[in-house]
Amino acid sequence: MATVKVSTMISHFSSVKMLVFALMLSFILAVVVHLSIRDFKAVSSSARTWTPGYGPDLPKVPHLPKTGILGKSTQLGLKLPHGRQQRLPGCIIVGFANGGATALRELLSVHPGLAATRNEVKFFTENYQKGQSWYRQQMPLSFPSQITVEGTQTYIRSPEALTRIFRFNANIKLIAVVQDPVNRLLSAYIKEMSVLEPRDQLTFKEWCGFIYNAPKVLRYINYEAPIQEVYRHFPAKNLLVLSKEDVELRPFQTLKAVEKFLGLQPGLSPDEFVENTDRGGTCFNKNGLRYPLIREMMTAQKVLDLDTGCLVYDGNMPYVPGVRADPDFFQKVVGVAQKTNVRLFQLIGKTFDWTTNFKLAQAKRKT
Repeated sequence: MATVKVSTMISHFSSVKMLVFALMLSFILAVVVHLSIRDFKAVSSSARTWTPGYGPDLPKVPHLPKTGILGKSTQLGLKLPHGRQQRLPGCIIVGFANGGATALRELLSVHPGLAATRNEVKFFTENYQKGQSWYRQQMPLSFPSQITVEGTQTYIRSPEALTRIFRFNANIKLIAVVQDPVNRLLSAYIKEMSVLEPRDQLTFKEWCGFIYNAPKVLRYINYEAPIQEVYRHFPAKNLLVLSKEDVELRPFQTLKAVEKFLGLQPGLSPDEFVENTDRGGTCFNKNGLRYPLIREMMTAQKVLDLDTGCLVYDGNMPYVPGVRADPDFFQKVVGVAQKTNVRLFQLIGKTFDWTTNFKLAQAKRKT
């Protein structure tokens, strides 16, 4: 009889224990569901009321899909976290076109702390409707310790793209590459004229529309306005501005600047580079341990000169067909470029050595 009573008590105790466990589990699930719904509503509300800018009171929506619904875009990659997988970028090269962004992207790809895309993805301009799952699929495989870098040169010219980047990740790091503005303008002119028959080619003055400060001219030489637009979306500490000349002539120093900007450990030793007195800069050491890998990762002859180990450098253009037909007009264009450069240097807090073309213009004026 006593044995039956003990069994009954044990059975009753087990039932109570199971009931308590079920109640606790239900409570925990209810809390989780409540918090999930609350966070989802908060993020969706932030997305609807978001305005450009930065500061402590503005919403942070680092990985918000276009639909405003948190889903596949926030998931980790398909591979195990400890292995290589496709990750969304932590750094984006946003511009400028024909300014050295391609060379920079390939230069960064050789750094062991970075994984850079091979081509422009154009997600925030032309492919935004495809969603972040598609965007992730365009990224290179990377380890957790690496930062993925994407580069599309036209982002900086699109306020809408900058807005989308902010909504994607308000704390993302951005890099812009600028070139001597006179070189950039002349390069655009030569590129357009090179595809035309001689009888159809315009003089430089005609191509500019006979106005030395026309919108077409300013689009190529004025970096200040687009960078100001970046600062309207992001704090200054989120943007690194490099020069095309430094990327091509001083790759080691460029990598050091990017390492500091992104908080990376040194990736390449000074032994991987050599001074080149003919170029007035540094080149990859062809006898360096990593050079065979570097050579495979960079585009031969377009970005990397296989004969010298140097990055391809466009240099300055002392003679351009059509420019010498009206040196006074060219001098006025140079004067506008000088003024916009002063404002640019004040804006970003540093200067670049863009004096060669200005000196050439002065010399032409004297002759």
